[in-house]
Amino acid sequence: MVFRYALVGLMPMFIVGKSSGEFAAALEADDACVAGQECALELAQLRAAKMSNKKMVADESGEDAFSDDAAVLANKIHEAALKASSLKQQARDLRSELNELEKRATSPQTEKENLVLADTTSVTDIIADTPPVKENLALADTTAKTIANFAKQSTHTSRMSAEDRADMRRLCTPERTLNFSTSTVIHSNLGGQGPDDGEPSLVYQNVARKDGKSVDLVVTTIGEGYTPRDANKNGVRGTQEAGQFGLVNIQVNTDVNLRFSFVDSETGADVTMDPFFFTVFDIDQGMAHESYRAVYISGFDQFKVSPTTELTVTPNGNDTATFRSSLRGGEIDNPIGPRALDDVQRDRTVTVTFPAVSSFDIDFISKDYAHLEQGRNWMFGGPSALTCGLVHNCLDFECPNGYHLRTMAEFLVCGGRRCAAQDRDICCYEEL
Repeated sequence: MVFRYALVGLMPMFIVGKSSGEFAAALEADDACVAGQECALELAQLRAAKMSNKKMVADESGEDAFSDDAAVLANKIHEAALKASSLKQQARDLRSELNELEKRATSPQTEKENLVLADTTSVTDIIADTPPVKENLALADTTAKTIANFAKQSTHTSRMSAEDRADMRRLCTPERTLNFSTSTVIHSNLGGQGPDDGEPSLVYQNVARKDGKSVDLVVTTIGEGYTPRDANKNGVRGTQEAGQFGLVNIQVNTDVNLRFSFVDSETGADVTMDPFFFTVFDIDQGMAHESYRAVYISGFDQFKVSPTTELTVTPNGNDTATFRSSLRGGEIDNPIGPRALDDVQRDRTVTVTFPAVSSFDIDFISKDYAHLEQGRNWMFGGPSALTCGLVHNCLDFECPNGYHLRTMAEFLVCGGRRCAAQDRDICCYEEL
């Protein structure tokens, strides 16, 4: 590459135009620079440095103000070029680190060791959606840490082993699920806010079975501060056909920390459930641009979101994370059942797997709403369409003459997507 310097006798404006043009061209060509070859940016730096020490020809008036201005500009260009070079190197280092993390996350050993239920954004997608690293190096660093923290949960479901898939199927069986469709709210006074009197709790009777016995789910607040918009809405929502959700109503711009505890329906003793799915649905936000809803979940083993999820996932530790809304929503796009979700509803849902526990904690957050005269309904349940698909239990089956519906029919599942004649012996018993 040949260096050309300004010659005495050339018109000043020609020199400036030529130097500026060459510098711009050098910057444009910089992306083509590869290791071991002379970089266009380095050439531009050298030219800028030479300009700052070289007297240019005065114009016809004999004044040398132009030369001084050009020298100042050259120094600025030189400093900018140095900074750009440094930032580009940092960007290359960060990309190398992210690529290494991606290799670890998708290595055969990682896939073999972990039960994977999480569909998270790939590293390359994150890089594409992230502002230029030179503008926000801190964000790139946070992205790298996020991937590292959730590497064990980031493999696609299709990479699961046969054993892992079998484990997931077991969590979908009726005896391992929380089923709000079979539950009855027998007490509603969450946080002492009514409408019932007595214990400050919300009680779902017969939400699950353990060792053949009925299990209740008792929801209480941790600390004080629960503010409902309408406590009468606390309980269940949905239909028998599509399924029902558990529901807690809170005033906008507030949050509530809840404890969910399992107890024996007859004795009230604590019950440790086998591992199970728990889902939070409809995580969207209000019309105000700054508004958002988020759910903070702790103590889970794995989580699953859709491949195109709208949720922003922020890890807060090995078994805790915040799942935050990013788009607006309303009553019109609310789900009708836990396992009957369209694409938008899937993108606003998260299902987590809890280990064998007798209780777990969740924090529901609703913030920065402009219109204060409103509440938000938080809907939750057991399995979802993300993990188990649509099923029908024997409550949908009409036994033929001479047969009666079996005990605990709500926990017996028909063989197909609809209950049919071939499900008679699963759902019914013959009169003697």
